[in-house]
Parts: sequence; structure tokens; C-alpha cells
Amino acid sequence: MTDSSPSNVEARPYDFRQPSRIAPDRKSRLEVGHEQLAETVARWVKGRLRVQFDFELVDIEQVSYRNFVDSMSDPVAAFVYRRSSNPLDSVTLTLDPDMGFRLLERMSGGAPVKPPPDRVLTRLEAAIIQIVVDRIVSAIERLWADYTTLELEFSRFESAREMIESAEVDEDLLVVRLKCGFDEVEGVIQYALPLRLIDRFLDAEQDQRTQARQRLAPDVPTPLHQTQRLVRQARVSAVARVPAGASSLRELSTLQVGDILPTDVSTRTPVEIWVEGALRFRGEQGRVGEHVAVHLTDVVQSKP
Repeated sequence: MTDSSPSNVEARPYDFRQPSRIAPDRKSRLEVGHEQLAETVARWVKGRLRVQFDFELVDIEQVSYRNFVDSMSDPVAAFVYRRSSNPLDSVTLTLDPDMGFRLLERMSGGAPVKPPPDRVLTRLEAAIIQIVVDRIVSAIERLWADYTTLELEFSRFESAREMIESAEVDEDLLVVRLKCGFDEVEGVIQYALPLRLIDRFLDAEQDQRTQARQRLAPDVPTPLHQTQRLVRQARVSAVARVPAGASSLRELSTLQVGDILPTDVSTRTPVEIWVEGALRFRGEQGRVGEHVAVHLTDVVQSKP
């Protein structure tokens, strides 16, 4: 007889400040899709490495980026991919270093080393493992193709989890964990992408209900939350620029390619962020990975 007492049920803490956006029917679809993804990848690895490779879904959940990073091993093997259409959007795939070394040994044709080396993966070793990671990422792109165009490009490899910095600390992510095992070694491969990239999938059920209501009552106004979502999805022009400096006409008239134009603007001068022609923010110039970025330090109050 099976014991169905509450003590056998795993309880998970619920964050009331970040309620889950993944409805039960949406999660069921995710589970089916990722089970198929795991089967596809497992078949490819078996054929490539000639080894029994088990790959199965463990869990799908919504977590903040901060909690996602805290859940990683340290060191970690993290592969960061950027969307070609918007380099600020990232998908991060991580695996346990021990599993990384075992994959490396198999892909290099060597015999398993027990125990695995007590060090981080080198860039060259990571590049070899990336052959498998790229295959998983391609499967992820196909999985989401009906709802969003990811078009991911490899950005960088990180072994220190605090250096990943692929999202804002409080941003909500969809995290998918899969268990893999071969050569008597088991490990976890997980990937995370921002929930905002899959709004269309998460809101699909609500959109269907709204369309049904509108067919029955076409004069019913659009729900407020749907209007807000459409407004948030609108794209606007944002320009970051340094406040104007003054140069003499003589300096400008003699400029040639390769010359340096000095200005009277200090390197500590805040960068201005103009949105649709209006000054909205100020900040400090910096970078995220290989891309220029601005750290906001001030919000410009609009004049009444």
C-alpha cells in the first residue's frame, strides 16, 4: 500500500512577491516539449559518441536570475548565447564541470579519468564541449520557434558564476533542468531564458479566452491587462549621447580621417538617455560583455 501522507510530498517555498506566470496547462506543454527535446539530443549524442547517453527532464520552474546563479555549482561551465536581433537578450546554458570533463574525454577519444581534474575547463576544452552545447541550443530554438524567434549566437564561456551577468538580478527566468548520465557519471544540464521572451506562449490561454469573449460580445472593451501588455511590447527609439561640447570652426575645418577631436566634456559627465526625442534618464557609460551599455543613475522628471 502506498503511503500518501503529506510527509512524502516535497514542499516548495512560494514567493508572493514574484507569483508564477506559468499556468498548469502551460507547464504541461513545456514538459512534453522538453521530454521530446531530451530524446532528440540523446539520440544525437549516442550516434556521435557511440555511448549510452541518458537525458531526461528533471524540472521546469520560474526563478529570479539571482536564485538561478545561487543554484549553480562553483566553479561552473556556463555558455552564454545572445540573440542576434537584440544582444542584450541572453540564454544561458550550464553544466556540472565533472560532466564537462567526461564529455571532453569522450569527444577527444580518450579513456575516462577517475576522478575528473580538480580545476576549471580551459577555453579550448570549452570550445570542444560547445559542439554538444550548440546542438542543445539548436533544439531549444526549434522548441520555441512557434512563439518567438531566438536566433542565438554564442557569446562567451564563463567558469565563475558571478561573471555570467546575463540578466538583471531580479529578472524572472524560465529555468529548465535536465539530468544526463553516461560512463557511470550523472550531472545536470540547465538553461535559462527571460520570461519576457516567451510572453506569447505564457499568455496564449488568456488570448484565446479574450478572442472567444470578443466573438460573443464584440463591443466589450479590451481588458486592461491585455492593453498594458501590448503597450509594453511597443518598440520606441532610445538614444544615449554625451551632452554637446563646443569646438572651434578652425578645428572642424581641418579634420582628417584618423584625427582626434578634443572636447570640453569631462569623462565623468553623465550620459543622457533620450526616449522618442525627450530626455528621460542619465547614467554612466560602460559595457556588458562586448557591447556598450549605460548604467542608469538618475531619472529625469518630465515637466508638467
